[in-house]
Amino acid sequence: MRELNRRLQISAREAESANQAKTDFLSTMSHDIRTPMNAILGLTAIAQKNLGDVDLTAENLRKIGLAGNHLLTLINDILDISKVESGKLKLNPVTFSIVETVENLVNISQPMIKEKNIEFSFHADRMEKEYLYTDQLRLNQIYINILSNAIKYTEPGGRICVDLREEESTRSGCVKLTYVVSDTGIGMSPEFMAAMYQPFSRQVDSRVNSIQ
Repeated sequence: MRELNRRLQISAREAESANQAKTDFLSTMSHDIRTPMNAILGLTAIAQKNLGDVDLTAENLRKIGLAGNHLLTLINDILDISKVESGKLKLNPVTFSIVETVENLVNISQPMIKEKNIEFSFHADRMEKEYLYTDQLRLNQIYINILSNAIKYTEPGGRICVDLREEESTRSGCVKLTYVVSDTGIGMSPEFMAAMYQPFSRQVDSRVNSIQ
């Protein structure tokens, strides 16, 4: 009987851990989905208001396609039940253009930037190698999440500057990309920075409404 109870306790702990992993995974992905979804809605609204401008409408539709492809990849990740159950993401490296990735990053962010009337600048320096071999989706997620947080916590009329530069890597056959986002937002306290890499940490500020 004691052995049976021990096994039941182990099974209960494993089930609880699996449920928590699913919750953490889905919470992360739901946050990632909001940015391209907002871009699609914003660009669609702009296109609808400018139907007479064929060139502008075509450009907005192209940007909607880029955001839609990113969103579809995220949704496919969620539908992969094995990742949900483990709470882990497997890297899937592909060859892609960093130029197109940067363009997609700017396109997805533009509707939110315009809505808040934020002064925005993007600088790319020493980008000699256009094609990279790594997980494009994860790189996109990192870049988009950092920039979208800067937009979220920057007051209307503020300023955001993004710098992306290629640096020499100590590893043969590799490059080092340095991505810096600076803004006039609320910033982060030293206390928050000490724990900012904990899952789902958020800077709390009385000037910002927190959405769970």
